[in-house]
Amino acid sequence: MMIEQQNDLLEALKCCIVPPCVHGIDRPITDSDFLDYTSVIDDRLASASSAFLSSTAPVHLRDDVISTLIVVCGQHSNPSIWTTDVSVALCREVFESFASVFYEKHERSVFQEPKILKKTLILLRPYLLSTTFKCNPAAVVCYAWILKQIKSPFLGECLSDLLPSALIISDDFEPQNIKIGFDCLYHIIENVALEQLKWYGQDEVILDALRKSLYQTDPEIVSSQLPCYIALMKRYLMQSTTLKRNQFDDVIKTILFNMYVESKYDLRQIYSSNIAGIIEARGPGVIRHLSMLFKVLSEYALEPTSTLEALKALDQIVRVCWCRGPTICDEVVTILGKLLIELSVNTTKYNVEDVVSASRQTANLLKKEFPERVSDFLQHFCVSDTIDEKLMDLVKRTFSEPTTTSTNIT
Repeated sequence: MMIEQQNDLLEALKCCIVPPCVHGIDRPITDSDFLDYTSVIDDRLASASSAFLSSTAPVHLRDDVISTLIVVCGQHSNPSIWTTDVSVALCREVFESFASVFYEKHERSVFQEPKILKKTLILLRPYLLSTTFKCNPAAVVCYAWILKQIKSPFLGECLSDLLPSALIISDDFEPQNIKIGFDCLYHIIENVALEQLKWYGQDEVILDALRKSLYQTDPEIVSSQLPCYIALMKRYLMQSTTLKRNQFDDVIKTILFNMYVESKYDLRQIYSSNIAGIIEARGPGVIRHLSMLFKVLSEYALEPTSTLEALKALDQIVRVCWCRGPTICDEVVTILGKLLIELSVNTTKYNVEDVVSASRQTANLLKKEFPERVSDFLQHFCVSDTIDEKLMDLVKRTFSEPTTTSTNIT
């Protein structure tokens, strides 16, 4: 493209950048804050799109034009209060066209080009400072979109340019910003090697940022925060068999306490869906928390909305804490017994087939690790005169019937 054409395209793209909202710090941003922008953006984007798509050599665009193009497309990457259906579609069309041509020319993604990525982040940086990001929600969305396009191993190479913005966004009081920040931190943890995370203490900074929100009760925040802890623990403790105390034990202790005292069903479901991952990530060291774990799971297992997740957590305990033998077996069998009794009394509250299937999986793990202890339990349980037929049937479907019993079920 000629210099004049590139300059015209650059100016057209600059006119499409979402302006700051001056009320971002004073109050939550609403649709009315962007009415002037949304009324003209379709025409502006159509003009810029036409200029770009009609160019014969879009791959030869200057870096400043490319970085501005990426920012505009990122701001309109998802439906938001400053976008329209037309703007989202146009930006997607333009970016896909450019990315395709760029890949054919360079055999790599535009986000794998260090020079272009650097210029794009420099262009965004003034809008992502701790004093400005609240007034620039479109820049926050654009940053998150760019970050999630960068995967391992390329993300580690530019971590120092990307991590500060994620930390700033997560250190907020609005749940939607905290969620975006935690989602970005999760992507960073998943796509950066532990050695690179440890450079300059970046891993400690991430853990400290997560700790600040440990007592949050907003479901959006909790559902984004817990996967970050699990991912970070897996990075640190991969294939670790040590029982030594580490920096995650205080976090696990607090999470288990939060689970135990929580009364809201939506939060209890979020906690229960992540507890198996926490046990797996901590590995054998979770032995330190067995007492509280069994206390929590014995309650969650009897709640129909969290029964299956609690059983998955029990499976993980058996797998990683098998060295505690009799203690593990007795506690897990006790919880299973209480669940089967509850199931026999309140059949309509549960999906019986799903619960029995999950319980059978847990029982099979116990029989594999502790066959004699499970056999003793079944013999004593099945000869009891207080067992009704419905409960006995559930026990038989969950555990194999002991061969030594003479009890007949009709």
